[in-house]
Amino acid sequence: MSNENGKENATKFPTYRGKPLVRCGDVIYYGSMKDKYVVKLEIKSKKRVLDMDVADKVGIQLMYTNPDIRARKQIVKS
Repeated sequence: MSNENGKENATKFPTYRGKPLVRCGDVIYYGSMKDKYVVKLEIKSKKRVLDMDVADKVGIQLMYTNPDIRARKQIVKS
């Protein structure tokens, strides 16, 4: 897509310290796919606090962004 100035119109994600945060259900990815690594935060369980669901247990993984590597080999550290 292009706007009037000829620049591409990229989707804007919320950011933290200049890196995008992308959420898909109970999985949150922190970092850009252009970088060598991203962090995957997976909500394992939730608990009810007042009227909100709050993450209780979270799994964290450092992953390679290279799509040529098999899924199991992409995980660098858990």
